[in-house]
Amino acid sequence: MPVPDNLFDQPQPEVKYEGGTITPDDLPPAVPGEVVEVYTPHLVSPFATIDSVKDVLRLLGADAALEVWTKEAEALEVKDDSGQTAAVELAGRAKKLAKQIEKARKEWVGPFNERVKAINSLCKGYQGPLKQIETGLKAKIGDYGRRKELERRKAEEAARKAKEEAQAKLDAEAKEANVEPVTLPEPVIPRQTGPVRTEVAAASQRKVWKFEVEAPDDVPREYLTVDERAIREAVKAGVRSIAGVKIYEHTETVIRT
Repeated sequence: MPVPDNLFDQPQPEVKYEGGTITPDDLPPAVPGEVVEVYTPHLVSPFATIDSVKDVLRLLGADAALEVWTKEAEALEVKDDSGQTAAVELAGRAKKLAKQIEKARKEWVGPFNERVKAINSLCKGYQGPLKQIETGLKAKIGDYGRRKELERRKAEEAARKAKEEAQAKLDAEAKEANVEPVTLPEPVIPRQTGPVRTEVAAASQRKVWKFEVEAPDDVPREYLTVDERAIREAVKAGVRSIAGVKIYEHTETVIRT
C-alpha cells in the first residue's frame, strides 16, 4: 500500500469489527473490573493517530482485560484439576488477546516499516559509495603520511650521521688546539603537527591500538565466548553430550488458541 507524504494529516479512521463498522466516537467506555467482549478489529486506514489506536485497543477490551486478568492470574492457585482448567482458560484468553493486538499492531506499523525500509535503502544507496570514497581517500592520506614520516626519519638519520662526522672533526681540531671542544646540537627534523585544513574539512593523524587474531588456539580462555546458538542447534539436532555443558529435558507448558 503506498504511503502518503502527509502521514499525520489523515482523517480519523473508522474501525470495522465482526459486528459492523463504527467510528472512534461510538466506542464503549472501558469498565474497570469488567472484561468486555473481544472483537477482531480491522483499521480501514493504517495511518492512525495515537488516540485512534488507543480507541481500537479499548474496543478490544485491552485495558479492562489487563486490569482484571492480572489480578486473577496473581490470585489463581493451581492445586487441583479445576484450578488447572481455570489457569489454562485464563492463559488462553490472555494469549488470544495478545495475538489480536499483535495482528493490529502489524497492520498499523506495516506501511511505516515499508516506508522506513524504502527510505533506508534509498539513502544507503548513496551513503555506501560515499563512505567508500571517504575510506579510500583516508587510506591514501594515511599512506602519504607514513611515506612522509619515513622520509623525515631518513633525513633525520642522515643529519645525525652528518652531525657525528662534524662533531668528530671539531673534537679533533679542539684537541689539536688544546681547547675545549664545541658540542653540536642534535639535529631534529620537525614532524607535521596539526590537521590539514580545507574549506570543508580537516584531516589529522592519530594512533590507535588494534589487533588481529593470528593463533586462535593460543588465545586465553577469558577472551573466548561460548557459542550458545551452536549448542542450541546441536541439542535440537539430537546431541546429548557436550563437554562442559549440562543437557537436560525440561517440560514446559504450551498454550494454543
